[in-house]
Amino acid sequence: MRKKFLAIALTAAFCMGALSACGGSDSNDTADTTEAATEAEATTEEATEAEPATEEISFDNGSWKVTAQAPEGSSYVFTENQPDTIKTPGSVFIDSPKIVGSIGTKTVFGDDKTFDGMIKFITADDYTGTIKDFEELKFGDRDAIKYEYRYGSGEGDLYGYWYYIDFPELYEGCMIEMVVAVADGKPESTEATFADEEVKAFIDSLKFDVSSGEATSTEEASADEAEEATEAAEDAGPVNGGELSDNGVTISVESDTSKGGDWYVDATSFTVYYYNVPTKDDAYSNSPRIQVSLGDQSSFDYYAEKQENVVDIENRTIGGLDLKGKTYSYVGMEWTEYYGIVSGEEYIRIQISDVDIADGTDGANILDNMKIEVK
Repeated sequence: MRKKFLAIALTAAFCMGALSACGGSDSNDTADTTEAATEAEATTEEATEAEPATEEISFDNGSWKVTAQAPEGSSYVFTENQPDTIKTPGSVFIDSPKIVGSIGTKTVFGDDKTFDGMIKFITADDYTGTIKDFEELKFGDRDAIKYEYRYGSGEGDLYGYWYYIDFPELYEGCMIEMVVAVADGKPESTEATFADEEVKAFIDSLKFDVSSGEATSTEEASADEAEEATEAAEDAGPVNGGELSDNGVTISVESDTSKGGDWYVDATSFTVYYYNVPTKDDAYSNSPRIQVSLGDQSSFDYYAEKQENVVDIENRTIGGLDLKGKTYSYVGMEWTEYYGIVSGEEYIRIQISDVDIADGTDGANILDNMKIEVK
């Protein structure tokens, strides 16, 4: 039995040696196959870890430019057509199955009419209980602020973020206002939607620049035509104003500025300013003005609480609305204000500072010829 086991062992050893000597090609093939499989696995792993392909999308309105990196082949687009799912006006809109957005210029006033002043003027404490996640941040190399918001309308609730991005190259106090909201408008899905990495990556990739590219001859011609049309309208004695939107309510405000002294009109999505100055270069935070704004009860109460030396005055009919009146001091300026509900729970506030509005004055002409229409 012992001899038989030894014979088997010797035979096995001989066969292994024979395989090593005569069957070497099979061994090398196996090694090559193993190495190739390892390399393939590494390549697959690298491909898995690599960032998904992206494509750049951009919009240029002639004054400023916004660009973003979107997933290749995705449906993220910039469009001049306002989606039905977002109410905030803008120059350009983001439209996709996951998010919608509105982007446009806005003038804001802080303590010194600069963006830094705005940051100091607006603090998280100002919005306790109404706005969450207030944040000072950098958008690229620009100062910015961001806060969470919920937007209610007859079509449902939108949830998203509001950004103000410093843009002083255009004019002092200028910002890019960007609203980004959940596209489907379903409150129960908002947290998950904004936690989506693709959505966050898209928002984080947005870049804003002052346009520096040379216009083509067609663009130049269009610009010239637009300028000529503007000049012609101004020569004709324009009716100036804008549209205001808040909580699903939109109103148009217009008034005749062709009579009397100089008036520079600046319209944003929240306020229409009638500055009693010749040009925008003369418009400062303490310039004489008449301004019209729209807001709900909470915003109305917020400002009312900070007014000093309040005195009620006679009502005044403006734009067909019978509005209550008062005078007061606020942020170091003296104001006359007319206010009232314009639609639902939305208040219209017409504030006058350092402008004579007695009968027959230029200021009275602005108020008496004002047209206010609910859209």
